[in-house]
Amino acid sequence: MSLKICVLIVIMFAVFSCGKKTKQNKARGYRQQDACEPLEFQCSSGWCIQEDWRCDTEKDCPDNSDELKCPTDCTGEHQLKCNNGICISREYQCDGDDDCGDKTDETGCSALACSGGEVKCDNNLCIEESWVCDGDNDCRDGWDESNCR
Repeated sequence: MSLKICVLIVIMFAVFSCGKKTKQNKARGYRQQDACEPLEFQCSSGWCIQEDWRCDTEKDCPDNSDELKCPTDCTGEHQLKCNNGICISREYQCDGDDDCGDKTDETGCSALACSGGEVKCDNNLCIEESWVCDGDNDCRDGWDESNCR
């Protein structure tokens, strides 16, 4: 009986974790160090994460310290308030997915500039500079993998 419960829990965990949207579908860069690099935020636990993951409405630090003392009204630098009132991470703006449910996050994308360390694909998606010519079609239109040697 307890074996069946354990198997069921493992299956449920796998199903829920596979369906979770990850930022740009790339692995997150966690590192534990005494001091973080520029453009990184140091979690209370000592881990370093990308600065723009702070106050983005998602738990990125293992101890959730990246979401402490953040605006609760969706006015944070890394937050986007949808027209329907939902608050999402600004990283999901112009990613080709209707994360708001009302397309707020997918309008006016051609006028938006990408964040530091990112490049804009021909279809207006912003991806990490390091993802260009890495063998993955991150732009979804092949732009980041064209003209590679």
